[in-house]
Amino acid sequence: MARLTVDWTELTGPHAAAPDVWVFGILVDAVTAGAGRFVVRPPGLSGIDVTVRPLGGLAVAGVVAVAWDGLPPGDTDGPYGAVADVLDEVVGERVASAGLEAPTDRALRDLGLRVDQDVGDTLRAGWSVLDVVPGQLAGVDRCLLTLDGPVEDEVDLALSRRSTRYRLRGRLRYSVALR
Repeated sequence: MARLTVDWTELTGPHAAAPDVWVFGILVDAVTAGAGRFVVRPPGLSGIDVTVRPLGGLAVAGVVAVAWDGLPPGDTDGPYGAVADVLDEVVGERVASAGLEAPTDRALRDLGLRVDQDVGDTLRAGWSVLDVVPGQLAGVDRCLLTLDGPVEDEVDLALSRRSTRYRLRGRLRYSVALR
């Protein structure tokens, strides 16, 4: 068993006091692979703190951030949930094709690279689901890692598109419990 935490230390941008930034955690481990739900949905920018049950000694984990320009105030649960569902689908398709019935170290490391690539390709292509969100997409970024032991690393996400620029910084920690 292990623990993944992401704590945000700095947000800069045009609306940093009331940011139009959504954060999603991504976790592929023994539990999420079995359940088919890979997105951690932290409230606002409160950070992420989850228990991880590595799969074959490895886990794929990290964050995806989406920034908006002119997101109107009000209920964003529906659109936020729709984006989380798209991420679940993208990661789920890759996990389903990975053949994890008898996972090898190589297959799991390859899965981490491919999940990162699939999420990145989806971000670059733009999501049709984001069209349901009133406001303009201002930028997206991600940090996804294949974890096989303790990690403490900086997360520095640059979310920019056209004239809107956000920067979200924090620390990602992955600690493995001793048995």
